[in-house]
Amino acid sequence: MRGLLIPLLLLSLGLHGAARAGDYLTIQQGALPLVFSVPHGGDVPLAGEPERVKGIKVKDDRVNELATAIQRQLREKSGKQAYLVGANISRKYVDFNRKAEEAYESPAAAPVYAAYYAALRGAVDTVRQQPGALLVDIHGQSFDKGAIFRGTGSGLTAQNTPFYGQPNGLITRLEAGGLNVLPKAADEKETHFSGGTIVRVFGYQNPQGIDSVQLEFGANWRADAERIEQTATVVADALLAHLRAAGYR
Repeated sequence: MRGLLIPLLLLSLGLHGAARAGDYLTIQQGALPLVFSVPHGGDVPLAGEPERVKGIKVKDDRVNELATAIQRQLREKSGKQAYLVGANISRKYVDFNRKAEEAYESPAAAPVYAAYYAALRGAVDTVRQQPGALLVDIHGQSFDKGAIFRGTGSGLTAQNTPFYGQPNGLITRLEAGGLNVLPKAADEKETHFSGGTIVRVFGYQNPQGIDSVQLEFGANWRADAERIEQTATVVADALLAHLRAAGYR
């Protein structure tokens, strides 16, 4: 998931020496009013530092590959891609979907965490005024391998109703493409994976936020390269339909 990197951002926050900027984060510039966050797909160790003792440390398998495939599909279908901020660094050292006091234990991880959020803030600020502006926080889960869980804090971080609109709501189109998204209705509360720190920091309930949704892709939807491509095709189509329905041209 190597893209257009912004090493100066990381260097300005204190990352230098043996660890290159691109070792820890991937940051891609976009042209669509879409922002992808991929916080748990990395496996790069934090140089010379111990793993976290507390918290979940499991990698979300193949989510970086899924995000890469969605970007490729967006470019093929529209000539443009989303803004993207993704983790190359392992969740064993930093969990970007937690508040800073819970996200890492080594002080050396602080500038990496800060750079991730700074890059997301820059992207959100860039797209905020555009029709359909949306942050999608991409995760993987094995709780229900055949499901994709919507997480918006039950409507706190995004306006759910447009997602279920006919015929081009985001979730309507995901379902039409054969994906199984839960919950099935805009007003149905989330019982699993309701959205973490990232969507709550950048969500539309905040004055400087935008609609933000966490999508937890079950293992079946990212099982191998063929399934990832199939999933990415449906997701890209649904995102572009969402933008068109919102008036983006």
